[in-house]
Amino acid sequence: MVLVLISAVRFGTEARRGGPLFTPDSTDVLPALAEAVAEERSDQERRSKPLGPEERLDPNTASEADLDRLPGVGAATARAIILERTSNGGFHSLDDLVRVRGIGPATIERIRPHVEISGIPTALRRRRPADGIRPTGNTGLIDINRADSAALLRLSGIGPSLAGRIIEYRNQHGPFRRTEDLLNVRGIGPVTMSKLVHHVTVSR
Repeated sequence: MVLVLISAVRFGTEARRGGPLFTPDSTDVLPALAEAVAEERSDQERRSKPLGPEERLDPNTASEADLDRLPGVGAATARAIILERTSNGGFHSLDDLVRVRGIGPATIERIRPHVEISGIPTALRRRRPADGIRPTGNTGLIDINRADSAALLRLSGIGPSLAGRIIEYRNQHGPFRRTEDLLNVRGIGPVTMSKLVHHVTVSR
């Protein structure tokens, strides 16, 4: 919702400046906005759905929305779990989750009945940076101004089409000035952006 408000503020700013509210390429703005709203509603409904008695989640593969459903795990901690697994290679056991900021022994015990780890996926075991990435320090963040398609595909929610659009946008408009500029790429809405924001950076 915050990102939707940001977009609204940008819209209002253009109006006050007398700038164009729509461009020749913006004929699909309303369908894209409707899709983003529907995606946001679906995400919120998923997060509010209680876990079933026999339902188990694997923290190495579960989505942020599903991790948010674990008892004692809110949205911020769910994002931290995904950041930890993508940055440092996943979790071998439930107790490995103590590496995540916001999770202590008490939370581990609360979520134990709902967690089942089946192993670390191959994608998480390959931790060497792909060609075209220049990491920022030891953060493991992907630089969207330098990443190639293979690197972008490591991001949650980014498939081949979106990876291609990110590179196409970068080639046409120059380097991204901030990570939020990904919202200008067709197909990336507020929900997708919320999944990317903690995993990407921009070079200067």
